[in-house]
Amino acid sequence: MEYEAYLPMAKKKLEQLCDEIREKWNVGPIVIVHRIGTVHIAECSVAIVIGSVHREDSLLAVHYGIDRLKETVPIWKKEFFADGTIWKQNALDSCCQKTKETSHHH
Repeated sequence: MEYEAYLPMAKKKLEQLCDEIREKWNVGPIVIVHRIGTVHIAECSVAIVIGSVHREDSLLAVHYGIDRLKETVPIWKKEFFADGTIWKQNALDSCCQKTKETSHHH
């Protein structure tokens, strides 16, 4: 897989996501990392680490964080198949019509 992002907007949306999480739960440090570029099968593409005094707060916040990241952060995933490639978009992009598709037949 290959990931692309509009970095200035992605960083802004990640900061907003951290603010949302802090409004909903009593959490400490938040770290969200999403890889850009080529990510091979079985490699991690995203990591979310959230510290909290109570385990439930951090677990709920991580679950919320990954869902909102996929909905709001402008990151595109290109998947490679034997018969071609396809770009997948997050929910934010579906309303903006930024679908990218290419197909290569060998």
